[in-house]
Amino acid sequence: MLPTLLAMDHLAEAVAEAVEIRSGLEEFELRTYGRTWSVIDRVAGLVTDVGDLARLVGVKQGLRPPVEDVDAALPHEVADCLWAVFVIATKGAWTCSLRTRAGCRTYGRGWRLLRKAPLRRDTLLPLPESGPAISRA
Repeated sequence: MLPTLLAMDHLAEAVAEAVEIRSGLEEFELRTYGRTWSVIDRVAGLVTDVGDLARLVGVKQGLRPPVEDVDAALPHEVADCLWAVFVIATKGAWTCSLRTRAGCRTYGRGWRLLRKAPLRRDTLLPLPESGPAISRA
């Protein structure tokens, strides 16, 4: 069973809330810094959040030194990562395929094909005749 957030109606609500919060932050950024964050600024923020999440997971798994209240910090960091993905997928002058159900279906279909494809042992990429080409670039 999917967590509540991942149900489509809750997901749409969460995305709308993320975009609304982001709009408020843009007003703050303009007043404070004279500009709003660009798409690359948002992606850099996501990378930072993912790094923070990885560190907290390492703490929880006993692989990193303890931090205060890791159990409270983990859900917050997961929410930060989701929020950043939602904003990146919906804001900006460019369009991200995550914005459409068709994009999600295409993405899912590609992964299903890859799971069924025989893989080359040296690269773990599908053999050319078995599925979509994957670029290493």
